[in-house]
Amino acid sequence: MKKIIMVSMCLIVATCGCGGKPKKTLQGTDFFGSDYDLEFPDDWEVVTDEEKMNEDIVALSPYEGPDDIFREQVSVGLENFPEDVSEQRYVEMCLEYLVMSNRLPEDTQFEKTRIGTEDAYHLRYSRIEPAGEETEIETDNDVYIVVDGQAAYIITCNYEKGKRDTFQSTVDTIINTFELD
Repeated sequence: MKKIIMVSMCLIVATCGCGGKPKKTLQGTDFFGSDYDLEFPDDWEVVTDEEKMNEDIVALSPYEGPDDIFREQVSVGLENFPEDVSEQRYVEMCLEYLVMSNRLPEDTQFEKTRIGTEDAYHLRYSRIEPAGEETEIETDNDVYIVVDGQAAYIITCNYEKGKRDTFQSTVDTIINTFELD
């Protein structure tokens, strides 16, 4: 069994057969979670299957002008929940990966919260991401994890550094529409 935990621009993808009836397909692997609802403003671009990396859905903010090199985004990654791992351990594993891959302080912690109608875990952090061959861009990020039975939903929000306040209201509105069917 292969488990890969990647949260941020390349979200979590895993292939763990946990039983149950498949509802979605993710990279050729049956996903054993529920369908979900998430609503985006009309001016946001929802990326097609061919353009996504490992996410189930990616939505990009509108361009702010000709010099805009980073479009803020909200994406959802899906993961079959490992059978032999508790919810708390799963969140710890995600945190361990984020701390290591983003060089976050060791005392970084997820906070319990609610998004839409669901209980969730939330983490806010900053990182430097490649934006081109010789360009890097610093981003602010929010990660939300919703665990529901056999599945985990990883919702990631990425903002260009310093633009979180500009997009926070819109992103909060998007996040608060999240609902499992």
